[in-house]
This record gives sequence, C-alpha cells and structure tokens, in this order.
Amino acid sequence: MHHGEMYEAVRPIESKEPVISLERLEEYCDTEDLRKLPEDLKEQSIRYAETVANFMKTDVGTEDRAEADASRTRIHDATMDAINILARNLNKAGKDGTWVNELPHRSDKGLFALQIAFKVLRREVEKGIGA
Repeated sequence: MHHGEMYEAVRPIESKEPVISLERLEEYCDTEDLRKLPEDLKEQSIRYAETVANFMKTDVGTEDRAEADASRTRIHDATMDAINILARNLNKAGKDGTWVNELPHRSDKGLFALQIAFKVLRREVEKGIGA
C-alpha cells in the first residue's frame, strides 16, 4: 500500500466525529478515581494506531504480516478493554457512559480508538511537540 492509499484508508477517521469527544471524556473524568482512565484510553489508542500502521506496511502472505496481525489483535483487545472500562466506570460514577453502546462491534471500537489517537496526535502537533 503506498502513501496515497494509506491516506484514503484513514480519511474517514479524520472526517467522522467520534461518538464522544476526547474533551468530553476528559471533562467527565474529573475525580481522582476517573482521572487516569482517559489517559489509559489515549495511550492504548496510540499503541493501536501504531500497530495498524505497522500491519498496513507489511506484505500480504508473509510471516511479518502474520506477526503484525497478531500484535494488532492483542493491542486491539487491550484497547477495547480500555474503552469498556472507561464507560463502565463513568456509569458507576453516575456519569454518561452509554456512548459505548454506539460501538457494538470490534471494528467500531477500533475506529473510535483511531479517532482518539488522531486527536491526541493533532494536539501534540498543535503544541509543537512531535512536529
């Protein structure tokens, strides 16, 4: 896959709004018990985006591709856990965690994680870090 194809593959991530914004999640997590959860989600989302990028760079049918796919699946599972834990703890705290119901499939949660990763990276670029 060349750069143009990769851009087209990720373009929907940039153009579609996530089910809940990162800013709203951070606002909801305003207590000591919740504060770490968006940080965990951001970290997992970045890791997931990295593994997706690595997977996309490998050649189909190779051992590298199989290893990249296994890694991507493991990180995806951990990312889904971070999403579900965040929503569950928001609900327990009497805050809105129902947004997770709009992410019923693995692919929906994966797209959400990529959107979060994109937002985190955009913030870093806007601050001049990583530019």
